[in-house]
Amino acid sequence: MTKVETGYTAEPHQHLEEGARHLDAPLLKLDLLAEVAALRRVGMGTSGHVAKTLEKQVDLRLVLVAFASGGRLDWHHAAGPVHVHVLDGRVAVRLEDQLVELRAGGLLAIAPAIGHAVEALAESSVLLTILQRSKA
Repeated sequence: MTKVETGYTAEPHQHLEEGARHLDAPLLKLDLLAEVAALRRVGMGTSGHVAKTLEKQVDLRLVLVAFASGGRLDWHHAAGPVHVHVLDGRVAVRLEDQLVELRAGGLLAIAPAIGHAVEALAESSVLLTILQRSKA
């Protein structure tokens, strides 16, 4: 039977993809609330958020982001679809022509290449599911 990998220690996002964790384990079990609490203990960067990649496959990324109130992810887009699932708090997702507010339990699916920015309207955490497009 395949071993089930469990949670990780929190470190700043840029250091988490250096092989310190089993990002591509065949089975991965996480306590998202504990992961969010660990991220919040790390502290927020100048943009008011801290992020951690939980899973990294060839075609998929799961990224956990904890925000301070007012924290933001600046304008960006992804080559593949992105799902923004709010775990706690409240966020506003700005799209080119509209603003979408999401509360805990809310989910927004964003099609490939659609620009967006995220701002936390309260202390919040979100789970991002990012599907990668092959560069063929």
